[in-house]
Amino acid sequence: MTQEAIRIRLIEIAAEQATKGGRELPAEINDDILKSFGFTSIDALEFLLEIEEAFSISFDDEDLNEDMLSSAEKLAAYVRSRQAEASKGASA
Repeated sequence: MTQEAIRIRLIEIAAEQATKGGRELPAEINDDILKSFGFTSIDALEFLLEIEEAFSISFDDEDLNEDMLSSAEKLAAYVRSRQAEASKGASA
């Protein structure tokens, strides 16, 4: 999966979570997914859990920081790198 495809899927996951929580979708979505969808800290945690499930990855606690979480591009790059690590481990 390309990084752009991952970024798009991340936005879809965020939209699904937002509508599940009764929020209206924002008219414009920028690179900061959490702010675009108005996620609280609990919403952000649920979003991360959804990402882990959707992409079959797990986040390392030390990697979770505001810089990565505030950028769809950086989050997509992280997911892609975790997927690559997982596939290397599976083929070893």
